[in-house]
Amino acid sequence: MYIWEVSMKKLGLAAGALLLSAGAVFYTFLENSFFVQLAGVEDHISGAVHEVATDEAKVALTFNVSWGDERPEEVFSLLEEENVPEAAFFLSGAWSERHPELVEDINESRYTIGHHGYEYKPYPAWEEEEIMQDLRKGSHTLQEITGEQPAFFRPPAGALDTRVLEAAESQGLTTIQWSVDGQDWENPGTDQVIERISESVSPGAIIMMDASDQSKQVTGALPKILDVLEQQGYDVVGLKELLHEADIEVREL
Repeated sequence: MYIWEVSMKKLGLAAGALLLSAGAVFYTFLENSFFVQLAGVEDHISGAVHEVATDEAKVALTFNVSWGDERPEEVFSLLEEENVPEAAFFLSGAWSERHPELVEDINESRYTIGHHGYEYKPYPAWEEEEIMQDLRKGSHTLQEITGEQPAFFRPPAGALDTRVLEAAESQGLTTIQWSVDGQDWENPGTDQVIERISESVSPGAIIMMDASDQSKQVTGALPKILDVLEQQGYDVVGLKELLHEADIEVREL
């Protein structure tokens, strides 16, 4: 078991530095709606990363893909056209099997591919062995297509419990959640997606958007979001860079 030295905030108010177990961090986040700010990182982290505590104006842009034939390619192409230097795509294994060419294109670009489960079903409803099997199957699928084991994992629907965290860690995966949610999959309107992100972003934020076909407004909102981030002085960086630049102490109990 590991403990983190973390800083936490609730509703924007500093709550101070605490020493918590990975399970306690997760429990606190769910029950009291805390946002966890990591003070740093090692090769992989015992627990879920929501954002990184940093004074530098850097953020990570991430996309979830679980189904669809149109939107994932549109989002990838748009990022390329906009010369976005870094982004992460969390791909379900089942979707990846149906779209290996696009997975290869993403992998050959400068963007990161993350694990989003094989089947898109909330893990906490599963037995432990079922969770392990789905994680292994998803990793194997991505490795078969890209030749590389994924380093990052985002659970389907963001649903977590300590069993999921421990299973991911046992397979060398760092669990990545988010601190800013565009909620574009709800299709609330392009302006509202832009507003949600621009008003919530802060240094070290991990921004989540959806690139599956149900997200009908993501391609309309994305160029404007990129403009707003630039106007606010933010650099879009990869997850590895964002985590690497943090300063955490991870100690084994």
